[in-house]
Amino acid sequence: MPAELIDRRQGVAGELALYRRDGQLELVVGGTFAMATGEVDSERDMISRGAALAKRSVRQVLIGGLGAGLSAAAALSLPGVEGVTVVELEPWVIEWNRTHFAPFNRCALQDPRLTLVAGDFAEAVQGVSPGSYDLVAVDTDNGPDWLLRAENAAIYGAEGIAACGRALRAGGVLAVWTADPCLALAQRLRAMLGPVSRRDYLRLAGDRELLNTVYYALKLEETSHVG
Repeated sequence: MPAELIDRRQGVAGELALYRRDGQLELVVGGTFAMATGEVDSERDMISRGAALAKRSVRQVLIGGLGAGLSAAAALSLPGVEGVTVVELEPWVIEWNRTHFAPFNRCALQDPRLTLVAGDFAEAVQGVSPGSYDLVAVDTDNGPDWLLRAENAAIYGAEGIAACGRALRAGGVLAVWTADPCLALAQRLRAMLGPVSRRDYLRLAGDRELLNTVYYALKLEETSHVG
């Protein structure tokens, strides 16, 4: 079934196009498929599994990238969570979360526990006070090997990982979503934070099958490698 164009706007990272297909919404950024509401297992599991792997109660969550608000909704549904901060670069993605995406994310932006920061995650995470969060989830781009926005490379490099690590309390988890498995990223996470695990997810993008990966890095309780 052909996709129906709902809205098209100029964004920070290029043209943003929102489509509806078979009752689901698809977001295309700069002509490249970014996400669809019907293929969200990895986004939701990134939050629930990250919280389960943490060696502490998850009260505060930081998310890089709003998308359709599904990760935010998953974080708000965690038992005992007190606050969720989401950083999103694109103003129109924020607006669509209040309108078109709201039925899919259970109106997450209306939850008083959610704080929405409009800006660049790579810059925002540098200013986070040390030990502010129990779980940091990064779903800002497609990962270091398939960037939609070149500036996002800073998130996955040593400085970006170090900043995410500083934002975590000991026993907290950094979860990073990537469009493809990335051994170099896994090695960096392990060297700078601690033990790393991964989970792969198969999803459909139009008529293509894609293998997505989420890496989970546990910030060590007694010793942090983050400088």
